[in-house]
Amino acid sequence: MTLIIQNGIRFQNTGAPGEHEEAEEVVMVVGWVYKTKVHADGSIERRKLDIQNAFLHGTLTDQALRAWFAQLNSWLLDYGFRASQFDASLFVLAHGDLRLYLLVYINDFIITRSQASAIDTFTHDLALAFPVKDFCPLSYFLDLEATINHGMFFSPKSSLTLQAYSDADWAGCPDDRKSTAGYCVFMGHNLVSWSSKKQKTVARSSTKAEYKSVASSAVELIWL
Repeated sequence: MTLIIQNGIRFQNTGAPGEHEEAEEVVMVVGWVYKTKVHADGSIERRKLDIQNAFLHGTLTDQALRAWFAQLNSWLLDYGFRASQFDASLFVLAHGDLRLYLLVYINDFIITRSQASAIDTFTHDLALAFPVKDFCPLSYFLDLEATINHGMFFSPKSSLTLQAYSDADWAGCPDDRKSTAGYCVFMGHNLVSWSSKKQKTVARSSTKAEYKSVASSAVELIWL
């Protein structure tokens, strides 16, 4: 990975499908809303699978990550999937009433569907082309616990206005008398960023402590 980063200028598009570096501190980069069939309890079946030795599939070049994705992309398109115009890592298979959604992160996949047997059929066909392991209902993805009970919702009429709220105490720490400041940032009605930590320097007044808190909020707003 270090060599890939070092050669990022020499090669074009050396990365595999995934998030940009700037997304490290973002709560949500992109979201999709689909109307799909759910279980009786309201849950949606989602499964995770992993391709073993993904980088060995495809012609090996200096851009091994991209070689793997090109091989996978070609297979998915031949299978009938359509690549999303908005996210290179999202593939959609639409055939009659069947809807199959595949989200790719290098060699880890998330799959959901509109028909119960669709995932089993697809994974069987995929296993004929690539060695598949860890095929199971989705609970964790990229070491993050997945849930359908918590999240953010944006409708076509949702406000995308950013609003920040900040506050700070004054000399609240009994050891060094530093103040604790915090802020939270909302996009519409959704909380997208927050922080609460002790300030690095001692504030001479409550006004200065609150000013530092407001400044931190402003920096976060500008970044978002």
